[in-house]
Amino acid sequence: MVLSAILLVFGSVVLSFLLALQVRLISPGPAPALVGAAVVRYNLYVLPLIFLANAALGMSFVQAHQTVKNLPLLVAAQTFVYYLSLFIYSWFGLGDRVPPVRALLGLGLLVAGVFVLRG
Repeated sequence: MVLSAILLVFGSVVLSFLLALQVRLISPGPAPALVGAAVVRYNLYVLPLIFLANAALGMSFVQAHQTVKNLPLLVAAQTFVYYLSLFIYSWFGLGDRVPPVRALLGLGLLVAGVFVLRG
């Protein structure tokens, strides 16, 4: 179960980091086609990392489901880790200033959802 948790956190953190990095590196341009081409090029560059993160998440879900037998709970936990790390990356890496009260409220709702799914 520990390995499953490590894989889940690793996959979620890598995916959220790659998304935040994409937002930081690709600037919006006047032509949507140019922005689209830049996004495609970025995703081709990071494709091995995306594959690695998705493989880690897949292994995590398969292994954890053997123990927990509650896939919605696992997905909710992964979503929580993903959004928490995305919040941290956007706060420190991108300089976004989401009001902390709203961020904590949103993360609290995700935690509440995890507890509801634990049933």
